[in-house]
Amino acid sequence: MNSGQLLRELVYRAAGNQIHGLTQEVNDFFYTTGGPQVFRLRNFRDLQLAITVPSGALDAISYAPLPLSEEVNKPPCELRVSLTGDPGQVSLFSPVLWGPNLHWLSPDVSGNGGRIAPGAFRYFVLGGTYWVSMDTKADTTRSPQPREQRVECTGLRAEASFHF
Repeated sequence: MNSGQLLRELVYRAAGNQIHGLTQEVNDFFYTTGGPQVFRLRNFRDLQLAITVPSGALDAISYAPLPLSEEVNKPPCELRVSLTGDPGQVSLFSPVLWGPNLHWLSPDVSGNGGRIAPGAFRYFVLGGTYWVSMDTKADTTRSPQPREQRVECTGLRAEASFHF
């Protein structure tokens, strides 16, 4: 094999099943085949039935871990993201948050997880390290700077900002 070739190895196969929805968690994949079941594949070896939704026809699934019991009673951290620069660009895009402790609080908290003003977003998250990036899938001539930021949300408030 030369350096330009990729080595491919089949690690799991579910013959006869077509995956309709797929999501992941650290060492697990969760998928549905369009019926009422969600399957869990651990380490590409151990297949388990995760849940059955009676009379369901599941086409899409997502995974969100539950907070640990010691995280539930901590006050949330307010994570604010601001976008500045070209008004057309600022209104076009929204930030994307990634983090190991990404748990949304109930939607009754005003402004949680959304735009609170032009170029301003507010999220209430549990304490931890988050990566905030800009989802710029549109065909634009300018990219936000920086493209991604690591934010330590360990107190009551943290901020990230991007400029177009």
